[in-house]
Amino acid sequence: MKYALGLNPAIAYPPNLSGLPTQAIVIGDTGEHLSVTFNAAATDVVYNVQATSDLLNWTTVYLSSLGQTTGTVTVIDTVPVLSSTGRFMRLNITAP
Repeated sequence: MKYALGLNPAIAYPPNLSGLPTQAIVIGDTGEHLSVTFNAAATDVVYNVQATSDLLNWTTVYLSSLGQTTGTVTVIDTVPVLSSTGRFMRLNITAP
C-alpha cells in the first residue's frame, strides 16, 4: 500500500497525514457526494475505488489500468450521500 501511494515504508503514518488517502464531501449539481483523493504513485499496480450503501455489495466507480500516468487522483461517488441511509468508499490496490 505504501509503495503504491508513494510513501516511505519505514514510517508509521498517523491518520490525516499528507500523502494518505482522504475522503471529503463534494457538492455538485445532483447533491452531496463522497469523494476519495489519493496519490497514484506506481504504474505497476491497479487502483480500484469502490462505493456501497450496505458494506456488502461494492460497486467500482474508478479502475485504473497498468501503466497509467501517476499523480493525484480524485474520485467522486456516483450516488448522492442523502439517497441512502449511509454511503461508504474504499480504495483497493492490487498487483497483477
